[in-house]
Amino acid sequence: MPFSLNHARAPVPTGVVRYRFGTAGEGMRLDPEEQQRKGIVMHNVPKDGNCLYHCLVQLYRSTNWLHDELTDRLNVYARMLGLPEIVHLDVQTLRNLMSEFIRTFFDNWWEDAGLRQEIVDQVAEHGVTRSPYQTPDEFRSAAREQFCRLVATNRNWGRIIEVDAA
Repeated sequence: MPFSLNHARAPVPTGVVRYRFGTAGEGMRLDPEEQQRKGIVMHNVPKDGNCLYHCLVQLYRSTNWLHDELTDRLNVYARMLGLPEIVHLDVQTLRNLMSEFIRTFFDNWWEDAGLRQEIVDQVAEHGVTRSPYQTPDEFRSAAREQFCRLVATNRNWGRIIEVDAA
């Protein structure tokens, strides 16, 4: 049976992640008894601005991931990105890893016009806008650094780019 991740398509209150490991198509909008029967697990996560990262940490820690295998995979990225070894995965560790991963592969997102605009809008909210004296490369570099600072910042909401990078 192939591995798939089913998640709720219906609106779910902020702070809740719902997932199922099994075959595709199962588990959408089920009552609690049916969820339990089908093995769907719901976890409450804090409503603290880190909900995406809490969900990812919970997913990575789930029983369907072998802890040693996950740690090995994350440490490959950590070494590649020049980060310290990951012993315990928590929200801030994942944010730091994600920030460096995005910094390293930033051009993959910058080349997409829609994602580039999302980055430009996000960094503009934090004071980084294109000066008429900047070259496009200078602005891209400033936007990359500010965006990666935002990714690493506690309580800063996750965006589609972090979901894609995860």
